[in-house]
Amino acid sequence: MYLPPADLFRMFQRRRIVFVTGERDEYNVRDDWRSRDSLTDYCVFDVAVAVARGLGHEALDRQSLEKALVALDQRPEQDAGRVEKCNARLEAAAAAKAAEVDAAITRQDRDGARSLLKELDARYSGLAAPALYELDARVRALK
Repeated sequence: MYLPPADLFRMFQRRRIVFVTGERDEYNVRDDWRSRDSLTDYCVFDVAVAVARGLGHEALDRQSLEKALVALDQRPEQDAGRVEKCNARLEAAAAAKAAEVDAAITRQDRDGARSLLKELDARYSGLAAPALYELDARVRALK
């Protein structure tokens, strides 16, 4: 999944996300854990979990849906400093990966630069869009 442009992603980071999965839906409960870990890695911290008691992989019952909607409305105050610090970490990591691509371009290592560029795109995509476009043009210009 590719990230949207930075401004749109920053809006997403300020939204509340609620995961609702049936307690007997073992595969998706595990998948939800991975999704929540990924959201944390990308500085999305306002995440809640509402377990649908007694359900497996099926439509929510009324009680579970109401519980999820209540969780969606409950918005604890976010620590803006935490989000800013995390975003700075993301930006630094993207810049470091872009520097690796730049170094490969400087070495005239087209295959290495292309591989690193794909890693940069896969991990940071829209957050690194301006650098991606410029680096991609430079990789294409390599002979």
